[in-house]
Amino acid sequence: MWSYISSIIIGAIAGWLGSKVVKGEGNGLIVNIFVGIIGGILGNYIVDILNITAFNFLGDWAGKVITGTIGSILLLLALRYVGSFFKKKGKR
Repeated sequence: MWSYISSIIIGAIAGWLGSKVVKGEGNGLIVNIFVGIIGGILGNYIVDILNITAFNFLGDWAGKVITGTIGSILLLLALRYVGSFFKKKGKR
C-alpha cells in the first residue's frame, strides 16, 4: 500500500517540476500525477539504458524525483512536439 502512495507523491512532485520547466506553470494535480508516473517510468528506462548511477548517492526519494522529473520533461516535450505537428497539419 505504501509503495502506491509513495509513487503518487513522487509522481506528483516530478510531474509538477517537469511542467514548471517545460511550460512555466503546473497542469493541475491529476495531470501532474499521471505525467510524473509515466515520466518516472520513462526516466528509469533511460537511466537504465544509459547505465547512469549518479542518482544513487542522493537516496531513494531524491533519485526517483530527479529521474521522474527528467522523464516528465522529455514526455512533455514529446507531447508538445506531437501537438504542434497535428496543429500544423490541420492548418493546411
